[in-house]
Amino acid sequence: MIIADAREPPFYWQQLRKRGRNVATRMLEYGDYWVTSAGQPRVCVERKRANDFTASILDGRLWRQALGLKECDMAVFLIEGSLYNAVKWARVPSGVVVGAITRLLVAGVDVVSVPGKWWTVEFLYTLDKKVTEGDLALVVKREQDRKTAEWDKKAVLMSAVQAVPGIGRKTAEKIAERYDSLAELYADKGARLVGVIPQSRLRRLREALGIK
Repeated sequence: MIIADAREPPFYWQQLRKRGRNVATRMLEYGDYWVTSAGQPRVCVERKRANDFTASILDGRLWRQALGLKECDMAVFLIEGSLYNAVKWARVPSGVVVGAITRLLVAGVDVVSVPGKWWTVEFLYTLDKKVTEGDLALVVKREQDRKTAEWDKKAVLMSAVQAVPGIGRKTAEKIAERYDSLAELYADKGARLVGVIPQSRLRRLREALGIK
């Protein structure tokens, strides 16, 4: 069974129902679609248009949403549309996007890219079919990953800043010594980092995360 967030366009769950899938709608705490088994959400999917995916990297939403998705056994970011065009028009450094995707994968969050909404329907249909039929090998593996992953606020902060080109582990650790969360960094606008990291890196960090 699929549970779709009530704020999602009806097109998706209507098409899934037409293809014979059991779909319910309600307000979800995290993610846009839950693929359930025995009444429990096994796979959580966050659907994002490509331009919103790049924007969410910069404003920090990506990491907060990833943290919510990790409540499920398997977490997926489903990118809909051309990521290349989104990066081009938003003028986001490609390294920032690639770095963010890499961090998600390392943390056990899958990233899937599809060209359009019909592919999204096909992906959700196939995923639900596999879970319903008991093909849960990957889900079981993700459950173990979820139990061992350290996705606290500090880890989210470290992942976000290291996605910025030029910000390595040592610099990220200096940032984490002064901030407990990404939200705290945004609230302070990076003021505590003046004189701690090079001005050029601080400027790049603020630009990449959209801190003004």
